[in-house]
Amino acid sequence: MADRRPEEMHRIVNEGVKMSGMPAWPASSRPDEVWAVVAFLTAIDRGMTAPDYLAMTDPAPEGSCAGCHGAQGTSRTPRLDILDPEYLQMTLDAYRTGQRASDIMAHAITQIEPFQCKRLAAIAKRPACWHRTERRMCPPACPATAGTTETR
Repeated sequence: MADRRPEEMHRIVNEGVKMSGMPAWPASSRPDEVWAVVAFLTAIDRGMTAPDYLAMTDPAPEGSCAGCHGAQGTSRTPRLDILDPEYLQMTLDAYRTGQRASDIMAHAITQIEPFQCKRLAAIAKRPACWHRTERRMCPPACPATAGTTETR
């Protein structure tokens, strides 16, 4: 894909490649998601490192969310740290039931158990913590776990 412009990659992802087995993007109602895939392919093409790829595809629920939303919900789009936990919980539930459309989130929500959604919504509002970015246990005085029984 190195020799392809983003507009051309968008067309390929959106329309698929005839006679190749690559289908068109399944949700025509969300062209913005096709651009997210193009951005990912461009990052790979520009030399995404193995640690960067692992950070985006981490199997832990917080890790898979962090792939798009950042480790504390503060980077990329949409930002989660500025949203109310109750709203995030409602949104996750809407993706799970199909009331809110998004092929990317429709897949992402299948990686998260229903009981985890409330905890994930609350995590987005916590202060940043270097322990979490380094995958270490948070000490009891860490602001990211203040007022909870959680240590990670």
